[in-house]
Amino acid sequence: HEGRDSMTPAGRARQRKIILAQSLDELGLRTLASRVANCWKALYPPAQYPKYLPCSFRLCPTTIDILGRKRARRFMPLAYGMSKPCFLTLTSERRQSLRRDSALHFRAALSKFLSVLKKERGLDSGVYAIEAKHGQLTGWFLHAHLILDLPYAPKRVLSGIWRKHSGFGIVYINRCDWSEGHGSQKSIRRSVNYLLKEPQLDLSNPSAVGAYMTALKGVRLFGSFGFPRAPRRCGPEL
Repeated sequence: HEGRDSMTPAGRARQRKIILAQSLDELGLRTLASRVANCWKALYPPAQYPKYLPCSFRLCPTTIDILGRKRARRFMPLAYGMSKPCFLTLTSERRQSLRRDSALHFRAALSKFLSVLKKERGLDSGVYAIEAKHGQLTGWFLHAHLILDLPYAPKRVLSGIWRKHSGFGIVYINRCDWSEGHGSQKSIRRSVNYLLKEPQLDLSNPSAVGAYMTALKGVRLFGSFGFPRAPRRCGPEL
């Protein structure tokens, strides 16, 4: 049964959580390691574990899964409603270390980039996600994925704006014409889900996990603008 269970999505998520908890324990974060190791029970809660809640740790597979489902339910319909949707990737240079000042600079540059598009290019609404990708040989790669309701702008213009505020000039653009047809629906799901995927780093590497936590602590990695606020949850109607 253990072999079959490890092949299921829930089984793979539990394995990743155990690996992450071991890395956190090696970093001396034993309380957080215990929370991460046990919060998977919140995703498929058996009756004997009613007290466990998601640990809310941004590298935890359970937390990422729960947040991803909530955000997909909210932003998928809003993305369908965009009149001029496009999918952008803003990049930076690869580095051997992830420093906090670099992360803060990237986040500030993204805010300025969006502000310029709102004022000068007619940007209406959008969703963004910042990702820090790590590879043993390639090092750290900080970049952002965005879905924007943006009138056409040449790549050289967008690259120039990004270079001015970030120091990096590479922008990848995929115009998402999903107003018609079944293929367009696949385009929406792929674009939204791309923003909600897990961070790409080796959870068994304590130094990478520690660097991610230190550099990105308090840095907002996901956000949206131009949409109506989500309604507050309330109790059932009586």
